[in-house]
Amino acid sequence: MLRLADKIRQRQQGQISNEPDSVSSPSIRNASIRDRLLAQELTDLKSNLSQHCRLRYPDPDKLHEFEIIISPVDGFWAKGHFHFEFTVPEGYNHVPPIVKCTTRIWHPNIDEEGRICLSLLRPSSLDSSGWAPTRKLSDVIWGLESLFSDLCDFNDALNTNAAEEYIRDPESFKRTLAYVHTGSKPALSGTVSVWQSKRPQDPSHPKPPTSNECPSEAHVKRRVEVFSTASCCNRIFSLQGSRILWFLTIFLR
Repeated sequence: MLRLADKIRQRQQGQISNEPDSVSSPSIRNASIRDRLLAQELTDLKSNLSQHCRLRYPDPDKLHEFEIIISPVDGFWAKGHFHFEFTVPEGYNHVPPIVKCTTRIWHPNIDEEGRICLSLLRPSSLDSSGWAPTRKLSDVIWGLESLFSDLCDFNDALNTNAAEEYIRDPESFKRTLAYVHTGSKPALSGTVSVWQSKRPQDPSHPKPPTSNECPSEAHVKRRVEVFSTASCCNRIFSLQGSRILWFLTIFLR
């Protein structure tokens, strides 16, 4: 799968000739320091990933672009599958990888644009918690996994809306989380079905009138006639006639 990684590793082990006519020699000679580091790290990573993580390469020839899929088994995000896109810059390992969450998520430390609050991803830090050349990709993945458990921090939030909702009303936070993670919560489809079946009885959604509640055709016709043009004119003339008769009665006295 990782053709470039395999070639680099084979050359390091002396299995590929250094002669100029070797087909694979140019790609090996031109491999950057970053790719050489990645070849070794990703090989180790595949055998050391936890059972809740998966490694995926959209393009096998691009070691510096890959995906980590984390599937928590406990906590708020259990049974979800969260994709993290890694882009390793040319300056690695003096600079950290660029990581973005590409799955919709309601999390205090991951905002709605996919940005992640994780000290290991900071290029520089006043303390020892930021990135350093001694760090590895496995450290970053461990940190991402921990965001779904003990490193989740509602008091130092990147997504302040999620954090404030949890602090104000944990049950509301759970409802929002279930809504956002519709695709990763199998039980939610059953909840939605129950809600839809009960919705017509909800007072906030009145039912249309039944046949017994509808006015009869004759009643509707009478109401229309009351406000017809001819009816209104007759009422006006009748009213004017009453006023004239009252005036004559007063005057003739």
